[in-house]
Amino acid sequence: MIRRIPGLATALLVGLIASGCQSYVDQNRSVAGAWHRGDVAGTADQYANRARKAGRRDAVIWRLEQGSALRAAGRFKESNQAFAAAESLIDDYERRAKVSLSGESVALFSNQAQLPYEGRVYDKVMLNSYRGLNYLQLGDRQAARVEFNRVLRRQEDAVAIKSRRIEREQQAESGNSRGAQLANDGRVQSRIDSVYRFLDKYQAQAPYVNPFAIYLRGLFFQTHALDNSDLETARHAMTRALAMSGSNPFVQADLNRIEARFSGTEFGSLIYVLFETGRAPRREQKQIDIPLFFVGDGNVPYVGIALPILVPQYNYVSSLTVKAAGKATQTRRLADLEAIISREFADELPTITTKTLLSAASKAAVSYAVNRAARKKDNDLGLLSLLATSIYQTAVNVADTRTWTTLPKEIQLCSLPMPADRKVKLSGAGLNSEIVVQTGKTVLLYVKSISPQAPLLVTQTTLN
Repeated sequence: MIRRIPGLATALLVGLIASGCQSYVDQNRSVAGAWHRGDVAGTADQYANRARKAGRRDAVIWRLEQGSALRAAGRFKESNQAFAAAESLIDDYERRAKVSLSGESVALFSNQAQLPYEGRVYDKVMLNSYRGLNYLQLGDRQAARVEFNRVLRRQEDAVAIKSRRIEREQQAESGNSRGAQLANDGRVQSRIDSVYRFLDKYQAQAPYVNPFAIYLRGLFFQTHALDNSDLETARHAMTRALAMSGSNPFVQADLNRIEARFSGTEFGSLIYVLFETGRAPRREQKQIDIPLFFVGDGNVPYVGIALPILVPQYNYVSSLTVKAAGKATQTRRLADLEAIISREFADELPTITTKTLLSAASKAAVSYAVNRAARKKDNDLGLLSLLATSIYQTAVNVADTRTWTTLPKEIQLCSLPMPADRKVKLSGAGLNSEIVVQTGKTVLLYVKSISPQAPLLVTQTTLN
């Protein structure tokens, strides 16, 4: 009986087996648990193993995860190697700057997770920001300067590249009449809109540019200024960071210091504290059933779509208290990564939903043709074909949930005078760490808290 299934149905089932339709959430589940517990060394090793085995389709996302886990483990050189591998692929995708028609065709009959992960705007900006920090912590200030200049270009170029890509994708999709019928159906849109109402505030208010990246560039040129041109670069960056960070008082203090340096004023020793806290929102999938009005006569038993949704991670340390010389200083938010990620997700959503509906329509049309042909030949064969195509439709109904999960929820900042004994106590949500600040006039303490259940991770870098 199985040999009598029409050839196309057989091809669909074979394609299903080959596609490996396991979501990124499922693939990442065990590693995410280790990360939440603060096992950064174990997480780094697991991501390294996955990155080595990844094909080109998923290489960028695994290398990004690997790079930030290695950075958290203090393995800065290896971290930059992972980021360099990710960036090489990202740059290649940007040079091509076009939709692969063969890849899009495959995705029509499976899901968007079968397309290569090319990196989002915030991925690229954070990648170069982390590389710059890694180079600073490795003592290579010239390489750090290059990375912080790349950060600026990333933020200027990425939005334009993304807009061109979305425009091309929409043009490629415009010829599918069944997909357009679904996209314009009020019942379908109502079900989709109910899933995404929470995104409205991000689409209207959240910044597209990352103030953390802009601030880092300003801090670097402020503390490593070779001339007034570098100080001017620092002043411009700090002015932008101040506007985007909600008038953070510590950014304002930096801007004041830069202005004073133009008149020759120097300042005493300082400690900067950058505090990464929490975990970025992860993507999960939401399944939505689609009305069968457009296929008719019982030859398609089921049509559904799976869309990605953002799931915020609320278990985090809300702020860090820094005590030195008997005085306590509280960190203030510099960048809301959750809002930045959500804003970009909201901007991507029309393209995501359109492509998903196109895919559902294409798969339904193929299932309809296969099942109708099988039923004409034999009722039993028709039932078997219905079963096969139903299994296929259900199994490939997988959303693209790939996202950089080891990014933080927020990045916060404070600065304070260097205490005479160079001793600092860090505390937040029951977590504590006592630090002796290393030699140097200006020192950056980089503190990371993955969750209240994980220890604080602290590294130091002398800025000048």
